[in-house]
Amino acid sequence: MDEAILDELLYDAQDDWLPLVGAEGSVRTALGDVPPGPEVHRLMIEALAQLLSDGLLVVGVADAQGFHPWEPTEAGHVARLEELVSNGTSFEWGYSAWFDLTPEGQLRAATIPHPPDKGAPPAGSPS
Repeated sequence: MDEAILDELLYDAQDDWLPLVGAEGSVRTALGDVPPGPEVHRLMIEALAQLLSDGLLVVGVADAQGFHPWEPTEAGHVARLEELVSNGTSFEWGYSAWFDLTPEGQLRAATIPHPPDKGAPPAGSPS
């Protein structure tokens, strides 16, 4: 898995819970602002599956009361994400799943420079 995609997802999940449509945007950014499509969605699911498996992210739903992790198993989570993404557009599934960093994910995300893998802006450029 492309480390730039993993880093972008972790970095983007630092400030707040990351919706599924935000994860799609993270992958698109890591790939150079490519348009959405089946390849982006495949890479997104693979990256999310790895981050879930590595214990760096938790998937769930978010509402006014907070973040609520999905139950029961990680394997079921990946299948559920695949089903969501394959059945419609990001307008339909974009906020049906949310991601939160685990404590380990927070530690890893804190080591990622901003913007991930792009270094500091050139001297004299607007920030």
